[in-house]
Amino acid sequence: MNVNSIITGADYNSDLKLLALTSTIDFTEYYIITINDFNLYSNKVYQINLIKIPIGKTQVEAIKIIDKNNFWITSEDESGKKYARLLRLKI
Repeated sequence: MNVNSIITGADYNSDLKLLALTSTIDFTEYYIITINDFNLYSNKVYQINLIKIPIGKTQVEAIKIIDKNNFWITSEDESGKKYARLLRLKI
């Protein structure tokens, strides 16, 4: 599946049939990609929802689905001046 970006993290919730990805295009901005009603064994074309993560310059590493609107996101400390972060993001 082509999502036109580099994937940095992924999670799938089988109860919600929700695939959530973190992605970047140029390592300066990061996004959450959600795909509803996802089925690994289907060849259908999915609607891809792209949401910008308001995190600034960092490196987003992982995502965990809490529910269909809430996610945990982790990032590294790239500058050495700040701490790595764990964020709860509501979309």
